[in-house]
Amino acid sequence: MSFTERMILWMHVGTAVFTIGPLTVAIWSTPRYIRKGDAILVGYLHRVTQASTVVSLLAFVLGLILASIRQDFGKPWVAVSMTLFMIALVLLTLIIRDQTSALAALRARSAAPDLAPQPSPVARRIAILAGIVSLIWLITLLLMT
Repeated sequence: MSFTERMILWMHVGTAVFTIGPLTVAIWSTPRYIRKGDAILVGYLHRVTQASTVVSLLAFVLGLILASIRQDFGKPWVAVSMTLFMIALVLLTLIIRDQTSALAALRARSAAPDLAPQPSPVARRIAILAGIVSLIWLITLLLMT
């Protein structure tokens, strides 16, 4: 393995660890704080989710570059990994949309404190999608080994 391949592999793994880890924690934590009605923390988790989703694209691009250098595009695990990543991106887009609507609802509730807290179907949907995204990350990790 050449120095270039090692460097790109190192950057690919590092980017994945430092973006997908915080991203997963943010999407798993969001439902809890929606239920608690903490608009400030939900806003923070929303920003972390957005930023980490965008930066996670770097891990994908570095993976494409590495697969190109190593001529791995013909291998099934590369195609499956790329497909799973795209599915995860779509699900993350849905999570970001739900975080936005939950944040708007929490801010509206804080503007009218006499409103009673309501159970949030958005929190449940985010939790379900977070579980699916986490499972996708695990499957992708297994494919890479």
